[in-house]
Amino acid sequence: MGHYMREWLAQQGLVTSGECPPENAVYAYANSLQRTVATAQFFITGAFPGCGVTVHHQEKMGTMDPTFNPVITDDSAAFSEKGGAGDGERAAGDAAERKL
Repeated sequence: MGHYMREWLAQQGLVTSGECPPENAVYAYANSLQRTVATAQFFITGAFPGCGVTVHHQEKMGTMDPTFNPVITDDSAAFSEKGGAGDGERAAGDAAERKL
């Protein structure tokens, strides 16, 4: 997938094929679970082979990074409506109508 992304970026003129991006031009940040860090490393290696782009993550491994695990603390009706709670009900109704 990383190799594919690199080819796409080159086609768009955002990177030059065969060259590394300038230092600090690419910042990769992964959740601090082992599998997601490994996935990010494989992606970056495919996208920027031999370029030494670092995959960053929070120091404590094995726990969800709050960046990837947001907690909603506003449980007001106004927030729920703005957040799309009404859309879920509408989508469920639409799905039921399609089954008819």
